[in-house]
Amino acid sequence: MAAAKRSTTGLNAWIFILAVAGSLICLNILASYAPLRWDLTEEKRYTLSEATVRVVRNLDRQLLIKGYFSPEMQPPFHDLERQVRDILDEYEAAAEGRIRVEFANPEGNKELEDEASGFGIQPVRSDYMGDTKVELRVVYKGLAFVYADRQETIQDLGPQENLEYLFTDTIKRVTTKDEAKKTIGFLAGHGELIDLEGVTQAFNELFGARYTVKPVPADSGVIDDEVDALIVLNPTGMVGERAKFEIDQFLMKGKPVAFLLSTIAQDRRFPIGRANPVVTTLEGLLEGYGLSLKREVILDLQHSTQMLMATPQGIVIVNNPLAMVTGNINREHVMVKDLPAMSLPFSSPIEIKEELAKKEGTTVEVLISSEATARARAGVTDIMPGPDADILKEQPGDRTGPFPIAVSVLGPFSSQYTGKPIPPAAPAQMQGMQGMQAPPPDDSGRQVIDQVERNRIFVMANGEFLISRNRLQRASVVLLQNLIDWLVQDEDLIAIRSKGNLRPLEPLEPSQAALIKYVNILGVPLLFVIAGIVRWRLRRNVRHVLPVAGEQGRQPGAAPADEQGSRGKEA
Repeated sequence: MAAAKRSTTGLNAWIFILAVAGSLICLNILASYAPLRWDLTEEKRYTLSEATVRVVRNLDRQLLIKGYFSPEMQPPFHDLERQVRDILDEYEAAAEGRIRVEFANPEGNKELEDEASGFGIQPVRSDYMGDTKVELRVVYKGLAFVYADRQETIQDLGPQENLEYLFTDTIKRVTTKDEAKKTIGFLAGHGELIDLEGVTQAFNELFGARYTVKPVPADSGVIDDEVDALIVLNPTGMVGERAKFEIDQFLMKGKPVAFLLSTIAQDRRFPIGRANPVVTTLEGLLEGYGLSLKREVILDLQHSTQMLMATPQGIVIVNNPLAMVTGNINREHVMVKDLPAMSLPFSSPIEIKEELAKKEGTTVEVLISSEATARARAGVTDIMPGPDADILKEQPGDRTGPFPIAVSVLGPFSSQYTGKPIPPAAPAQMQGMQGMQAPPPDDSGRQVIDQVERNRIFVMANGEFLISRNRLQRASVVLLQNLIDWLVQDEDLIAIRSKGNLRPLEPLEPSQAALIKYVNILGVPLLFVIAGIVRWRLRRNVRHVLPVAGEQGRQPGAAPADEQGSRGKEA
């Protein structure tokens, strides 16, 4: 009887297991036809942004996206094709018929190899590790975007790419005619970054896919009408009156301007230890717009980068308060909300004039500030961060933070040249003709524009934020890219660009950090102990509640069955 019961119980268990497995297989098959996904990340990293949806639904004809991928690629590319397929499925669904996606494996197929080559997609080298050998293979992992008679290609797709930004950016480029590209002007001729050899080419590589980059020598005449936005990036020399006039009138035409200026910088003639003031005369122009760049440097000993320093006791690590780091970033503003903490050495404070803050129709936002532990000091020249250096000590006259470092202003602006004569232009060098100068522009019929009803400017009291230790900082490049998009009001890509960035962690108090540490150390073992105690108590309760097998149905006072059997044998 007991054996039959155990057999029935086992059969029921197997039937239950098979039923569950069959249900899961059926659900998996159904899900492949109607996939459902839930994005639980805080920033919705795996959900197409509203900007992407808007871009693909504004296509006026069908876009073909064709992927060329080799099979059985090894890490880190082994899952790349699936990731690309998944996100392009989202694009295809969002586009509502405006996008068609195809995939092909060109390996061993001459026709497909020629087709991929026609789009500019060539196989790339990749290491392949087999069971008994390591060899070098050539694999395909590229995409072609075809829109009417235009095409764009991603030839070598990487595994850690921000795929949504990459694809949406490519779609915008392939659907935008070259003549529709916006032109970004960089003020030139005063020791700006754009004046350095190779920088214009580097900027074209960074921004040229979507924008035309152009140096603007404003001292010699009118800024071309083709320039859509102007960036004044770290001039180190005096900016003449004519250049300031042209910047002002450019702003009055309704075209945006960004000022990225330093008031103090390291003296490049000395390897380390000395700083000089930077005099550009642009501070007066900004004063007229309601913003004042203070001739002070921000010091922050608690939030700064470290450096190695030789002392009589040997090599020591010291904090460099001039190389301040700040995470005090406006998380509500589209331009900077996803940026990580940034290193901004030799920054200065910005003062927002009261009349600007109260001006009707004007929006002033502080985008980046120093930490509250920062101090602002004027007259700093000795910047050697030794153990007894002045910059490590608080001095009388130091102001305490936080201090605004980057500010945006939207609203009406008034010209600083109303009622003033137009400054004369400097002679310009004729392009391609050594020693020949072009005649200055004729200003006889030109009228000064007095005001603009609505425009935008960006001011950052740090002109050297792009470069740290002679290298471009990634966060700074992203900021410059976001700034350009914000200036020309093409903000679709700003929110997408930073999706791949890790969200900066909120700072923790020491007590919070200690609590998290001990919860991680003791939490899991404690859970196992609690689970064991609960299981032991449940099993103990079951023993007390359930009757012992073989005693069910025995009358009160009757002997157990085995005892009755033994008595019968004795009889």
